[in-house]
Amino acid sequence: MKIFLAAAALAATVGLCAAGAAQATPVAIYDFESGTPLVDQTGNFGTMQLHGTASLEATGLRVRGAGTTPQGYASADYVVGSATFESMTLISWVTLLDYSARAGSALTLDTVSTDRFNGIVFGESVLQEWTVGSNNFRRLGDSVNWDATQPLNQKVQMAYTFEKTDGGAKTRVTGYRDGALLGTYEVATFEQFDVTDGVIWLGARHQAGATMVGALNAIIHRVEIHDNPLSSSEVEDNFETVGAAVPAPAALPLAAMGLGALAAVARRRRQA
Repeated sequence: MKIFLAAAALAATVGLCAAGAAQATPVAIYDFESGTPLVDQTGNFGTMQLHGTASLEATGLRVRGAGTTPQGYASADYVVGSATFESMTLISWVTLLDYSARAGSALTLDTVSTDRFNGIVFGESVLQEWTVGSNNFRRLGDSVNWDATQPLNQKVQMAYTFEKTDGGAKTRVTGYRDGALLGTYEVATFEQFDVTDGVIWLGARHQAGATMVGALNAIIHRVEIHDNPLSSSEVEDNFETVGAAVPAPAALPLAAMGLGALAAVARRRRQA
């Protein structure tokens, strides 16, 4: 009976995660802890390509770098024709391993021909902190004042939303860590993303001409891109459902506690 209840709890958690993802209109999902780690679950982007010393490990995608030079990073091209994003959400589940590499990204969406990008960037504008990466710092804004330092060897969910406002005159940017608000602000610029030549970068921040820029020493567990700005409750739901559905190996016995207890554990982790 206990085994049945544990299995039911896990199945319900996975089902809830899938339902939540569908509702939140993902346009890219790579789960590097799954059985098909290099495949976009939505089919919009191609197979993730590993460059340099990037490698797949049991816990996720290992990216490497020294200073601002990427030594191991990954990329995936948009493959389903053309699309334009006016708003978006970037989500990355990442464990930072050291501070020696900087200005790299846990997830960037880049349009190569115009060098227009948004990214979840570490240690570029503020050392040892997460900020918003973007072309020519157009959407950096007040993220330099967020309390976004990052302990090493701690798996976190980072999420940034970008929302078209004021009829296209401005962009509202909101940041979250483990489902909790880091901050929100508006910048007096707006750029839509034609992702016909869109590329996802992991590890490196973006491509400037023929040069890859920025580095990260980390394990990236899962990334998602949505073509709309998720609400705070949707970001929190993502933290709780994805975190509960893919627990750390030592936490697997918690499945027998059921969904309610798993969500409570996730909330306690966020408040810690």
